[in-house]
Amino acid sequence: MSKTAKLPVSTANAPLLTRKEGAASLNIALRSLDHLITAKEIRIVKIGKSIRITPAAIEDFIAAREGGN
Repeated sequence: MSKTAKLPVSTANAPLLTRKEGAASLNIALRSLDHLITAKEIRIVKIGKSIRITPAAIEDFIAAREGGN
């Protein structure tokens, strides 16, 4: 059995975003994004020392907050 998680086809080929690109896509400061990452409110992908964010993680973060007051 493989321990590797398989991504859905729709996100498997999506480009990974840098922290700067992720912050820009949410229209927030980089420091604010870092706080969300530390609080585990946005999922990340670590590649060595680099941190990347999937577009799906950004979409999930937004979807979790839609419709609220």
